Amino acid sequence: MVKKATSACLYGITVLAILGWWYLAFSQTSSPQSDAQSDISLRKTSKDSSYSNLVQLLSPLRRDTLHKALAGDRRLMRKMIIEWDVDAHIMEAHGIISAKRLSRNSYTKALLLARQLEKTSDDQLISLNNSARYKIIVDDTNATLNLNKPFHRFLPETYVSASFLLALADPKQIVAIPQGLREQTQLFPTHLTKQIPLDVDRHNSEKLYMARPDVAFVAHYSHPSTLQALQNQGVPLFTLKNINSISEIMDALIRIGHVINKPLEAELLKLFMEAAMIAIDNRMLSLNLCFQELKAEPRILFLNHYAQFYAPTHKTITSQLLQRTHVPDLIGKVIKPAYQSDWMIPIPQEMLMHLNPDWIIVSTQNVEATKKQINSESIFHSLTAKKNDCIFYVDEVVQQSPSQYIVLAYYDIFQALTCAIP
Repeated sequence: MVKKATSACLYGITVLAILGWWYLAFSQTSSPQSDAQSDISLRKTSKDSSYSNLVQLLSPLRRDTLHKALAGDRRLMRKMIIEWDVDAHIMEAHGIISAKRLSRNSYTKALLLARQLEKTSDDQLISLNNSARYKIIVDDTNATLNLNKPFHRFLPETYVSASFLLALADPKQIVAIPQGLREQTQLFPTHLTKQIPLDVDRHNSEKLYMARPDVAFVAHYSHPSTLQALQNQGVPLFTLKNINSISEIMDALIRIGHVINKPLEAELLKLFMEAAMIAIDNRMLSLNLCFQELKAEPRILFLNHYAQFYAPTHKTITSQLLQRTHVPDLIGKVIKPAYQSDWMIPIPQEMLMHLNPDWIIVSTQNVEATKKQINSESIFHSLTAKKNDCIFYVDEVVQQSPSQYIVLAYYDIFQALTCAIP
């Protein structure tokens, strides 16, 4: 009930949307379902859904650009959201009527937020954020946090909260970050993490106390002594439990945005994530049409590489991303009821031989070492995927990141599937 009541605060920006509506409506920006849809010059008398032909008409979808936007580049977010809406229109004009896009309200809200965040003065933006911010918020332990006063110093003890904070807040406001996060330079560049001198470490407890954080983001698995020390210091705690779906990632993003006085920035990032996932969905739609034309639906197997190979079950976000591609993952056909409660299941050599996939996607933290192992094992040389040089590698750190960078995880899977086109 608290969430529902307080969520009205965020959508209070609708009042601001009314003020900007006419400006937005008559700007040069393309909008969904606009009059351009009646422009018959884009229509074709015959359908042309060939993936290779269609993709040349769409805006470029680059991983580095996506990464930069997800890291907090709001101008880039706005530009890409506009381009993706035009892409959906192009796809519809070429006969792909199932192409998706943000709803008109979400699209308008995203562009308005981007313009406000770009053009509003700092003082005005503080006022707008304060107006949109929840007054109270509930964490995953049902503890209530009072947001009547602004917080300025943040202690993210978890990778998830640190990832959101690095995209939304000034690094000077972040007291410390988890030490291991500094090693994930493919997501968090060193020039950014160096601006935060402290690590979340029990050895730094006195320094963390001296930094006087206004609020700490913790997990249910955080060490009890750490939680007790923070409570003894009078630091309010905001707890996030396991995040097991894309919708839960977005919900955590919005709540953290309210806690750190950045509800508008968090809402824009959430809308960008939605638009990015839809943009990849649309390209997957075109890719699936290509598979249908070739009459060669790929037989895909997704593997996680540790000491041995595992496959993700339906409980994982990776499995949810695979389902979103609408390209069946072979492992779904062989999971036994005994494994339904597990997160991953081991894939012995006998099962690998039985499945004999045409394409394999391997999630690993060390691509070169994994390639070396696969090349040295005779079992792989007998597989169709290996014979056809159709084994692709994705970054496990990204695949396992329940943050805004789950968009990159989906992009990487999509890119691996594009390589499956003969």
